[in-house]
Order: sequence, then structure tokens, then C-alpha cells
Amino acid sequence: MMEGFTFSGNIRTRSKREYHFDRLNSIRTLSEITFYTQFRGTSTKTKAGGLEIILHPLENIVRTGDTLRYVVSSLSTAGNSPIPQNGAVISFGRSDTTAKFRSAFSIGDTIAVTLSYISSKSKQQATVSQLIGGWGRIVHQGIFSAEYNVTMEGLKESFINSRHPRTFAGINSDTTKLYLCVVDGRQANSIGMNFSEMAEFLRIFNVTEAVNLDGGGSSTMVIRGRVVNSPSDQSGERPVANSLHVISTSE
Repeated sequence: MMEGFTFSGNIRTRSKREYHFDRLNSIRTLSEITFYTQFRGTSTKTKAGGLEIILHPLENIVRTGDTLRYVVSSLSTAGNSPIPQNGAVISFGRSDTTAKFRSAFSIGDTIAVTLSYISSKSKQQATVSQLIGGWGRIVHQGIFSAEYNVTMEGLKESFINSRHPRTFAGINSDTTKLYLCVVDGRQANSIGMNFSEMAEFLRIFNVTEAVNLDGGGSSTMVIRGRVVNSPSDQSGERPVANSLHVISTSE
């Protein structure tokens, strides 16, 4: 399934106060509340100031759509708080509101956290076990979706119309086939593709839904341990934080 999702998170304290946060494992801003899990790493990587609530879990797994319970183990204004194993950290960025937030949390309190995704199609909470994010839908219902990219996803026309190395994924109408594509670029023998060219290429294979993934120097395809394309960085294959794997379970 390929569609848009909006992340939503809520915190409910022992005293029934509720806080909403829109950021998960990303850079903390002054005006927003950020929720950190171990997918961030061993610590929050935040600067001093504001307030961080360190949480230990009452369950051993983080699931979307469920209410998760944690115990407040400590509070800190030092920044870069350690993230407990299977635990979390609530990070409030604004130092001028630290006192207000501190009064809502006490060591030993049990708090409830809900992590969910809202489907842009149904407007309802979606049950998600795994989610891969991309930026820029290429094909929707078999049609090149450039207008959707600009109006709904905020892509700039210069990014859509420029040729670059690209990594993209698509599925056919009954979702029985997945297409993983990498196009070289920024080289003498390859100039890359723009969004309309990617769409035309995918339509050859009757792809009805497709999304753009991280491109540029990160565009690399490895099959059975061998790089099969020509990455655009002069140094070759670029270190990246994550990748999409297809693993055979057959013997």
C-alpha cells in the first residue's frame, strides 16, 4: 500500500494533563515537544535547556496505535539525555516553560503515550507495523502526480523537473509486484531522471503507485553483496543511515 500518513502523538500524565507532540526522533525545536525512542540512538543528542523526562517502559515493545505505559525515572535540563533500553524521553524545548512542564511530571509517575498514524485517504487511524517514508509520489492510480507533489507534499518544481540520480519504488495495481529502481546521474554517461521521466519509465511496467526515495549520491543498488550501479559520489558508495532490503527466506 502506498499513501500519505500524518504522524500523531499524545501524552497523558498521572494528573490527566494531556500534551500533543508532532516530532518523533528528530531535531528538537523550541516551540514543539519531541518524543525520543531508541531509534534515535543511545541519547537524545539535544542541547542543554528546556526539560527532558526520562521514561522506563512497562512494556517491552513500541507499537503504533496502542497506548504505551512508562514510568518517569528522572527529569533533566542538561540535554543529551540517555534513552533507556526499550524506554523513551519526552523533550520540551522551551526553557521559559520548564517550570510548567516540570509540575506535570514526578518521578515514579506512570504516564500513557499513544503513537499513531492518520491515513490521508481515510482520515482514520491506521494500523501500521512497518512504514517506509519517501518524498514525492511519482505515480498515483497510474497517473503522473506532479501537481499533487507541489500542492500536497510541498516539493519545489525545480526538484521535480531537475535530473538527478534517483532511487524509487513502485507497485502494480494488485500489489503482486514490487519494483525497486535506481538511476545513475551527474556523470558523463548518465544525466539522471526527473519525475516525469521516472513516471514514463514506470508506466512501461504498468506500475500504478510509485514514490521517490533518497537520491543523489545515496542512490545505490546492491545485489548479493555487489554494487550494480555507478554511485555519483567521486568516492563511490556513500555511507547511509538506512536502506531497504529484500531478503530471500528460501533455502
